[in-house]
Amino acid sequence: MPDHHAIGPGFDSHGGRPWVKARLASGPLGVYMIPVGGMFQRMKCAMGGSGSTYVYGYSDAQFKENMKVDECKQFITKTLSLAMTRDGGSGGVIRLGVITGKGDIEREIISGDAIPKCYEG
Repeated sequence: MPDHHAIGPGFDSHGGRPWVKARLASGPLGVYMIPVGGMFQRMKCAMGGSGSTYVYGYSDAQFKENMKVDECKQFITKTLSLAMTRDGGSGGVIRLGVITGKGDIEREIISGDAIPKCYEG
């Protein structure tokens, strides 16, 4: 049994059939997760890793469908900064990637000194 999981964004050109590998194409955009148990799932919002346990409540309260790109980036940056503040195994930088309608990825790196500080107690 694997001891890790995978999360990946993309377009599903096969209409959400979980037994077909998702690939970039012209289909529904989604977040695809394969948890430790191995089941392929399409989700609206997914998270994992040691820091995720600190931010499930925040994510549930703040996630909205159909956010604009800037709103998504702010939501992700805040969520990750909260996790990084509390989890000793998380940290460093935040790497964001926006998949465009053409399938290109616009990348952004937020360095450690520019990450919002949420708690310093």
